[in-house]
Amino acid sequence: MKLGYAEKRLWGCHSTIGTELQRKVDHINTMKVDFINSCQVNTTHTLSSTFVPIFVMSRDRVSSLRQSLGSYKETIQSPYEIVILDHNSTYVPMIDYLYELKTKQNITVVPLQQTSWDLALKEARGIIRRYLNHHPNIRYYAFTDPDIAFLRTLPDVLLFYAGLLHSCPKIKSVGPGLQISDIPAHFTKTVFGGKSVYRQHSQFWTTVPNIATWNGVGYHIAKHPIDTTFAMFRRDTDFGRLVGPSFRAYAPYAAVHVDWYDDSKNLPADKVYYKKRQSGNVNNWRSR
Repeated sequence: MKLGYAEKRLWGCHSTIGTELQRKVDHINTMKVDFINSCQVNTTHTLSSTFVPIFVMSRDRVSSLRQSLGSYKETIQSPYEIVILDHNSTYVPMIDYLYELKTKQNITVVPLQQTSWDLALKEARGIIRRYLNHHPNIRYYAFTDPDIAFLRTLPDVLLFYAGLLHSCPKIKSVGPGLQISDIPAHFTKTVFGGKSVYRQHSQFWTTVPNIATWNGVGYHIAKHPIDTTFAMFRRDTDFGRLVGPSFRAYAPYAAVHVDWYDDSKNLPADKVYYKKRQSGNVNNWRSR
């Protein structure tokens, strides 16, 4: 299979985001998960230098992408790389932003060829697998929608997720719980069966959590499914929707779904444009 220019560049280089801060987190990381038989106590010197590529699949919603990428830059203090998988964006400000990312921030942008969301996810899976085949030393990777931001998250968030995967071999993916306590009243979009986002996601906050002891401090985690709202995987796990079993982490390793803070009656221009472009194949979570 011939690779386009963007993919050739993708296989050949790493971003250095986070490496200048690596020494600040270069300590022994320990992880212990209580009451889950398949999890083990682990102490490792190597997680602090773990490099994690983050694949972000995005289309047209430039305001969400800007906010999420900005939050990663401000928050994450371990080495990582951003790879944008652009799903046929046609919104001009988005196209301009992607060009800026490529030319001024050295971020790889790979244009997806598939039009439908389901087929684009399959294409993304192949791109991720080829990336990992060309980078055999990478142990973990993450995939996310463009609207998941680390706005209230500790800076070792990627190491925490990697520590969970390292300690719990039967867990296939790890990601953040999504904050719901401060969703504003002016966000009125509904999802499955007319439920509000708050009601739909409340189920993820009512399960009695387990405790993951990370560097001597206990944090709450719970077994819950993760779709495409930021999930970290081991390199030998192919990307897919709802790959489980999975852990969601509560604060301070949770995240914010930035689209849930929009005024539904006065959406930003990019999201009005995005909504008009939606196809009939896109699932309910794409009707935000």
